[in-house]
Amino acid sequence: MKSITVIMSIYRPNLEWLEQQLESIQEQTWPCKELLIRDDCPQDPVGIDFFKRCLTKIPFQYEIGKENLGPSRSFASMVEQAQGDYIAFCDQDDRWKKDKLETLENAFREPGVTLAYCGQQIIDAQGNVIGQDIHAVRKGDFFLQGDGCAPDLFVKNCIYGCTMLFPAELAKQALPLPEEMTHDHWFSLWAASRGKLVYVEKPLVEYRVHGNNQSAVLKQIRTKQEYIEKRIKSLEIRARSCKGRFAHAPDVEKRIREVESWVQARLRWQNRDWSAFPKFWKNRSLSHKAALFEVGMPFLPWSIFRRVLSRQV
Repeated sequence: MKSITVIMSIYRPNLEWLEQQLESIQEQTWPCKELLIRDDCPQDPVGIDFFKRCLTKIPFQYEIGKENLGPSRSFASMVEQAQGDYIAFCDQDDRWKKDKLETLENAFREPGVTLAYCGQQIIDAQGNVIGQDIHAVRKGDFFLQGDGCAPDLFVKNCIYGCTMLFPAELAKQALPLPEEMTHDHWFSLWAASRGKLVYVEKPLVEYRVHGNNQSAVLKQIRTKQEYIEKRIKSLEIRARSCKGRFAHAPDVEKRIREVESWVQARLRWQNRDWSAFPKFWKNRSLSHKAALFEVGMPFLPWSIFRRVLSRQV
């Protein structure tokens, strides 16, 4: 029987929601080998007594980080410690269906699978179902599966960390986490470059929408310059930090070079270098939505820019 390590990073959690999540992990039909918990708030940690009270059925390790790493680097820092055959990331405020781990583990019976991920049901702060899938709050999401997904996955991630299950050995090979990459994006990209993705449409995670996570990207962008920094230049940094990591996947390295070239054209266009338009528009297939938005961005007044941007998230 394959074993599973669940990894959780927390930061000043709602303790009621956290307790519900812990209970949903303990009630899995496929029990986890261990639960690794990193408290990413050394200034105000939850403390081990809370977990001793809540976790009575599964072994766990709790550590308080020496510094705040942010969720992605906090998750990645625990991958090396995993003793299980598979790794599953766990958010602090969601809930899992009882058969989540079992269903995803079964997906690996298909040859060549390197990552399985599932659908999500949407719940509100009180735990009431408000949407049967993630499209209720993220209408632009899509789902990749099968072989050869990595090039498309590089530009835009479609896999949430809390929905994933993947081999621990593969995850350890993927370290360290590149700059400007979230943990879910990087590990899913690495897995896709090594084999086949399986998407289980069944909603096995109850994703909780609340004030701190809904439309988080939009909240971080208030000006055109912030858009350039967070949506264009961050992609350039990501491409640079990933370059050379995919010697085993020439199609991904090719996509990284295409992205670097496209980013430069996008930046020139936003700086009103109209000669950049042919290259900017030629590579629009890398992200049709971004290209259509950015082609008019230099001409939009702030108020209209903000309204149009709200439809991009």
